[in-house]
Amino acid sequence: MDLQRAIDEIFRGLGEFLVQRPLEAFGGPQELAIITAFREAGAVTPRRAQRFHAHSVLDEAAFNRLLHAGVICRAKAGRYYLHERALPRKEPIDLRALDDLIDDNPMRK
Repeated sequence: MDLQRAIDEIFRGLGEFLVQRPLEAFGGPQELAIITAFREAGAVTPRRAQRFHAHSVLDEAAFNRLLHAGVICRAKAGRYYLHERALPRKEPIDLRALDDLIDDNPMRK
C-alpha cells in the first residue's frame, strides 16, 4: 500500500468517526462556523438555500454531522439551509423562575 492510499484511509476513517459524534458535540469550531455561515447568508429557509463547499476534511465531517442530525437540510440538488429549530438549546435554566412557579402553584396551598 503506498503512502497516499494509507493517508486517504486514515482520513476516511477519521471522517467516519467524526460524523458519528453525538448532537451535543455541535459546539465545535467547524460546526459553529458552518452554522454562522448559513445564518449570515440568510440560508434559513428552503427558498434561501445555499451551496456548501467544505475547505477541509473536518469541515466536511462537521457538515455531514449537521446534515445527519437535521440541523442542515437539503432543499434541492446541491443546496442546503439551516433548520434553526433543530439546533440544541443551550440556554441555562433559570431556577429562580422555576421556584416562583412552584411557590405560585395553588395546589401547594
